[in-house]
Amino acid sequence: MNPLPPHPLAAPAPAAARGMRRPAARRDPRRQGIVAVLAMMFLLIFGSLAAAMAIVSQGNLRTADSHLKINRAMAAAEAGMDIMTYRLDQVTQGDPDDLDNFPGVYTPRGLIDDTSGYELWAGDGTPDNPGIAQLMVEAMTGAQHLHYVEMPGSPRIDTTLGSHRSGKLIRQLVIPAIKVGNQGQAFTATMTPHDLPDNMQPSSSGYDDPFYDRLPYGPPGGDRNSADQELRDQYERDMRVKREAGIDFIVAETVGHNSFHDLPERPLDARFIRVRVTAYDGDLKNLDADPEVVSNNRVYRSISMDFKLGKTIPYAVLSRSRVMIGRNVSIRGNVGSRFTETDKKNGHPVQIQSDFLGLNSALDAEISPISADYPSGGAFHQDLKALDTNDDNRLDINNPTEIAGWPGGEAGARADDADGDGYINEFDLFLLAFDNAPIDGRVTLNEFTNAADLVNEATAVQLFELMDTAGEPQREGWDDGYVDSEDLYSKIRGRISLTATTDQWDTGLTVWGVDPDGPPTDTPNYKDYFQGAVRPDYGDPALTTQDVELERHTFDQHSFDTKSFYDLADGDVIDGANDSGGARSGMTASFTQATPDDAATLEKVPYGAAYGYDYYARPIYVNKVFENARIEVGTNALFVNCRFRGVTYIMVDTRNGDPDFNYTGMLESSGKLKHFDRDADVGGTEVYDTKPFGNNLRFDGCTFEGPIVSGDQNGDQPEQFTHVRNKVTFTGQTKFDFANGTTEAEQELYERSSLLLPHMSVEMGSFNDGATATTDEDGAVTGVTTAETLELSGAVVAGLIDMRGHISLRGTLITTFEPVSGESPVNGNTAPNFNTTLGYFSAGQGDLEADLPTEGGLGKISLVYDPTLALPDGINGPVELRPLTQTYAESGR
Repeated sequence: MNPLPPHPLAAPAPAAARGMRRPAARRDPRRQGIVAVLAMMFLLIFGSLAAAMAIVSQGNLRTADSHLKINRAMAAAEAGMDIMTYRLDQVTQGDPDDLDNFPGVYTPRGLIDDTSGYELWAGDGTPDNPGIAQLMVEAMTGAQHLHYVEMPGSPRIDTTLGSHRSGKLIRQLVIPAIKVGNQGQAFTATMTPHDLPDNMQPSSSGYDDPFYDRLPYGPPGGDRNSADQELRDQYERDMRVKREAGIDFIVAETVGHNSFHDLPERPLDARFIRVRVTAYDGDLKNLDADPEVVSNNRVYRSISMDFKLGKTIPYAVLSRSRVMIGRNVSIRGNVGSRFTETDKKNGHPVQIQSDFLGLNSALDAEISPISADYPSGGAFHQDLKALDTNDDNRLDINNPTEIAGWPGGEAGARADDADGDGYINEFDLFLLAFDNAPIDGRVTLNEFTNAADLVNEATAVQLFELMDTAGEPQREGWDDGYVDSEDLYSKIRGRISLTATTDQWDTGLTVWGVDPDGPPTDTPNYKDYFQGAVRPDYGDPALTTQDVELERHTFDQHSFDTKSFYDLADGDVIDGANDSGGARSGMTASFTQATPDDAATLEKVPYGAAYGYDYYARPIYVNKVFENARIEVGTNALFVNCRFRGVTYIMVDTRNGDPDFNYTGMLESSGKLKHFDRDADVGGTEVYDTKPFGNNLRFDGCTFEGPIVSGDQNGDQPEQFTHVRNKVTFTGQTKFDFANGTTEAEQELYERSSLLLPHMSVEMGSFNDGATATTDEDGAVTGVTTAETLELSGAVVAGLIDMRGHISLRGTLITTFEPVSGESPVNGNTAPNFNTTLGYFSAGQGDLEADLPTEGGLGKISLVYDPTLALPDGINGPVELRPLTQTYAESGR
């Protein structure tokens, strides 16, 4: 049967089925290139994204790399400035650990000016004066890596300080690249004394650049004469910044400012050294290459800061003997003692009594050291001995170790922190004891003096005044009638430095005991003699033992040259000596000879002391006026209500080296010789009375319009300390008034040192009356003090000194005598009896000349270190290059 034919609409059979090849498909011409276009578009998009990502990534990498280099360069610059600061201090101040290589740069000048400043910097090319710059060369990696650059100086705007360098060459120190890391960092440094050429200034305007309008170079703000207290305070705050920097002028006046100051305008001078450190990151392989050639591979950062060349003694008290700091004594500044004979009775390197001890029984039960009444010490004193870890006599609330076991834990400690300073100390206990209703965190005078069990009202009044007026008058709370947290109370606001160690101190206590004549006590500890809160500057320790810093200032009596003051004392000659040997080396016919009014009966020395050791028949001068006077050797006079204008120069005989010099000619109260078997050799001559070869003087109620200085005609000092024969005693209402009857230049000179008596024993104040006080008809003290404060300034220098009563010192107290047991004038093991005493102590505590006062209270003594006061000429001490941190500036290259 034949198959049916296919349906006309059916699909044709496959070619293979029909035995035929399939022809190639034909494309639509409209669809050709679409895929290529799409591919190209995607390629372009992804390529662009990839390129953008690469650019961004590369940019980020470059930015990150640049940022890292900038940070590393800045870190290198900061490191370089730190290194330069350290080296400058090491070179100028000396390194006690390496004195052979770094002995320090010393000068007898007290005031460094432009001329002497540049001489100290540049030197004169001699071994004795190589200059700070040359010493810096030797202090770094080696002279072959450093060099000087001589550069033209610029003319001065003002020549007040001299113009010895105007238009001449300035010696600039250049320190080539020093590597400070493994990542490609190095720094270079330049040190250039001012005045700077214009091309080294922040801009071409030189010292008229606005850079110098800021403090400490610019003018103070505010208005010292304004009725607005805030404006007056602003002026005083700004002036304090300038005074601390030692800048009593303004450098430029390029912007509008007030004219409420009397400061001159002048450029900086050679006392100011600009240190510029330029650091870079990268290309350390080319340290010695031309910087311009390799600069493209480096990132630069520069910092600069000015350093001021000067001379200071950074202590409020600096002593070679034992230092005794009694009650009602406040010290703002560092305290240094080189005394080491801790194995002798009362051999405390520094002994400090709490201001709050002895006020009432409740407070004594908390703060008393070991005593007959408190064999283990008060409760809080025991806590300090057990828990205080850093010898600041405070318990740190934020230190769990120091408040371990405190009642109520940390919350209880914070509640007992009455002044809110983060520490618990005796001042908090004082506030808690005397802050009566309403309890407001502060004590008024009435609250204090009306306390039921107050022991001594006069002492309380004086202590209140001392705390309320401590510090600068510009501070909050100054003299506001309240004692509170604003008064920032501390016994010592600074650090304490000792040559001895606390272990030596404790060991010595076990040798001679706390009180050999008293009842048995606990194991003695130096803390029993180290009382009162110590508040050091931030970062400083409260107590440093074996402190090598003390080696930088080892003054004895021969460290002082007083010749310049001898030359100024060319007026009256005072000579009360007889013809038995008193030297008269300073007299000339042109002087006015002063004669005494009368001769006194025998007077005990020290005057008014409970335990005297000699008697003098003194000539008496009453109501006299002396001008630029020399008091001849052997005068041994009493001056009553006299006025001394200008310099008062006490002549001494340097030939006092005989061990019996102190004792030869000593008298009993009857006038008979005390030591018949003693004589002394004076310049090869045997004498039986050394009074004509010393100068033991007393000034009662006298006024001084200039400094008191001692020495011979050459400015030299005696061979040894002879406290009996060479002594100055001030009694009555002594006054120093440098502003009266002197020129401004003389006043500035006198303020450098009220007392410059390098070998003499000095007594100030009464032995038995802490201060003159008002009394009733029966002689009872009412507690209202009437004595004026004896105000001293500058470097007060003595062999040893005792200060009692009302005394204020702004400057530095230096005592030069180092007592050594068994060496004249120290008899036996009594070195601790030769001490520097501030305030009152009993004879049992080692002050053999005095005892606790019976009336008038304890007085008040305030010592405030002031680095802005220039030292007197003649003190051979190290200079310093102090960084003025306010002048810090950053820049690129």
